[in-house]
Amino acid sequence: MVNIKLFYYSGWDKVLLYHESQNNIENKIWEERPLKKVENWINWHYIEIELIRTHMEFVMTNDLKSEWDNPPRWENRKNYIIYADNNLQNMKICLKDGILSIIEDTPPIVLITDLDGTLLGSDKYLEIFQDFWIRQHAFKGSILIYSTGRNLKDFLKVSKEKSLIRPDYAICGVGTEIYTFPGIPMKISDLTKSLKERINDNELSNLNNFLKYQDEGLEICNLSLDNENNTKYYKDLDIINSFPIWCPNRLYARPLESWFDIISCEFNHELVKCNICNILNLENIEYYINGNKFHDPFRLSISICSDDIISIIDKIQINNKNYKYAISGIGKWRYLDILPLLGGKDNSVMFLYDKYIKNKITIDKFLVCGDSGNDAHMFSIPNVKTCCVNNAQQDLKDYLVHGDNIKSDLVDTLDNAKVTSQGLLLIKIMEKQDIQPPSNVYVSTLSYAAGIGQALMYYGFNKNIPIFT
Repeated sequence: MVNIKLFYYSGWDKVLLYHESQNNIENKIWEERPLKKVENWINWHYIEIELIRTHMEFVMTNDLKSEWDNPPRWENRKNYIIYADNNLQNMKICLKDGILSIIEDTPPIVLITDLDGTLLGSDKYLEIFQDFWIRQHAFKGSILIYSTGRNLKDFLKVSKEKSLIRPDYAICGVGTEIYTFPGIPMKISDLTKSLKERINDNELSNLNNFLKYQDEGLEICNLSLDNENNTKYYKDLDIINSFPIWCPNRLYARPLESWFDIISCEFNHELVKCNICNILNLENIEYYINGNKFHDPFRLSISICSDDIISIIDKIQINNKNYKYAISGIGKWRYLDILPLLGGKDNSVMFLYDKYIKNKITIDKFLVCGDSGNDAHMFSIPNVKTCCVNNAQQDLKDYLVHGDNIKSDLVDTLDNAKVTSQGLLLIKIMEKQDIQPPSNVYVSTLSYAAGIGQALMYYGFNKNIPIFT
């Protein structure tokens, strides 16, 4: 006997498994059993079956039996078939879009991936990878974490645009904000209370501006801390349809308050902005401030010429201001993110590991994936597996591959160096923070999400991966 857990994707609200009886073989009796809904997975259902025979034929139907799901025509049969593997006591199987997949009997993992340029970049690769993740990881305890430089607003927007699957955690703002999406909305009073505490601003009108989630001027008016009518304030947001299916509006994005308690103690956006701007103005350096304290409460993002970055960091450190620094972008002008010392893509991941994950999955089962300079901190986490996707920006490749062998203060010219000028800049910035590159890194031969798929197989997390063509 083999215990089967079957996961099924369907838009039907109620689903029935219609299958041949396991007990009455001779009379070929068929039975029906209802499926249950998978918590936090929209349109997913499951059922547990004891497979007594060597196989079981079945089809799926809605509760009215007015619609049926049979195998696609090219399979040349009317019914789906599950075959028992007598070497296993338990089997998990996924049925989606007419295709049955046996979930590999491998341990769960934690995947932490950057978005733009890493998971995102090829819609075709993304579609293949997400289907693969659902079939092989989503239902066996693996954890998916997005770690992005985008703030929450922009993260939710791209999640809608690219139909991203729901993450277990979303790390936003270059490791300064962490959210979960449990499918249950917060109360408006709880959200506004949380925002007021985090941004040190008691003006209710400014909180309204924070909740202005569209650049076109959409605003939640007449906000009252005593009013719990979420629908009234969010109906216009739903009409604009700028949110992914797993986060219908802002109230469904639940901040990890324990993380914000840590990060907010050492970073006041307005004070940091004032201090940094004073230094830049005194040095007569051209710059642009990106974002604001409402969308990026614990990060100051500056556009600045790459030639000025090192001198500015030195000036900040001379004034005994301890921050974390991350750079990204290509060309002469770069994004310089000034972060709380306890923030960043590395510390946010380790916070999740220490508080929520370490009793489930060990750190050596973590895979971090990135493509740009602001992912460098994430690669420094001890004992994790790493993947630099093939299309990564050259400065990250230089840092990961050569950073451990080249000391920036010994390189006067780049004539004999193995790194580009942008790579050397990243090496210098990481050195100033006493952060070393990993001793080993996997650089994929494929780009974007396909490179992540390659890494899963390279590290033995999966026995097989789909063909990304």
